Amino acid sequence: MIYLYALTESAPPGFRKFGLDDEPVRSLAISGFHVVHTSHAPGFEPAVTPTELWTHEAIVDELLESGTVLPFRFGTMLTDRDAVATAIARRADEFRRTFAELHDRVELAIRVAGVAEADDGAPRDGTEYLAARAGTQRAHDEVAEAVLTPLDALAAASRRREADRAHVIRASYLVDRGDVPRFASAVRGLQRKHPELAVSCTGPWAPYSFVGEEGS
Repeated sequence: MIYLYALTESAPPGFRKFGLDDEPVRSLAISGFHVVHTSHAPGFEPAVTPTELWTHEAIVDELLESGTVLPFRFGTMLTDRDAVATAIARRADEFRRTFAELHDRVELAIRVAGVAEADDGAPRDGTEYLAARAGTQRAHDEVAEAVLTPLDALAAASRRREADRAHVIRASYLVDRGDVPRFASAVRGLQRKHPELAVSCTGPWAPYSFVGEEGS
């Protein structure tokens, strides 16, 4: 089995870490790309554990240090090298377009907590429930407009997610590597402007949120 971590445009300089199952990480040149992978026995399936997830991420992060990366989702595998060559060649044009869009860009993740619910009391009937829900959605929208919208101008693209049950708002931004300090400074400025919220920025990460089906 061939476990896939990422595609790169240039040959990786080498790897400081081992991959899943402590297998050595290798690069295979196919269709003008370099397929970063580990080889495993037939029937291998990675365990979905924090250790394995971080092992996958560590390899991708190491690649990100030296250039543009098109990451594969955790658990992406093919049966053998012939299957890898066929799959990559079949989608080579898609991958080239994606690399052009991602060139020298990284993903930054924003998390906004502390968004208050419109009404903490239990609704007495369906009408009150719908009104409270609409009020909470307005609060989410107002926070997103105040905190996330100003960051759009500093990014090549963005992806927003619906607030979760804890009313935490998350978004991802595709940012030029050279603009990362300016983006982080803007986030700190927004935190100062909105002390009632907890605004955090993590990254840079490989641009998982912007690879579409290519990285899945």
